[in-house]
Amino acid sequence: MTQPIPGPRRVWNAIVRPGRSLRLGRRGAVAVFLAFAIIPLIGFVGIATDTAGAYPVKSRLSSALDAAGLAGGYSFFLNTGDADTLQQVFREVGNPELRLSK
Repeated sequence: MTQPIPGPRRVWNAIVRPGRSLRLGRRGAVAVFLAFAIIPLIGFVGIATDTAGAYPVKSRLSSALDAAGLAGGYSFFLNTGDADTLQQVFREVGNPELRLSK
């Protein structure tokens, strides 16, 4: 014989009973809080890592720009306009591994 279909109250109680014990109990509350808090925490760590990596790049670009400006000004006041002279001054003033294209 088949079992009778349970009434709506029994179905509701079967669904609500596990949630009621979780709502009234305090065990595991820290784990739930940590689970929700770790998502933005990982995001903030990622932003901090990217920002920390951007500062050396900004510093190197700023130094290269300063060296290029000084080399260009020096070459301009020499009235030579020669690219080799400009590159030599650029190496002396600033970043030796950067090269000017001809």
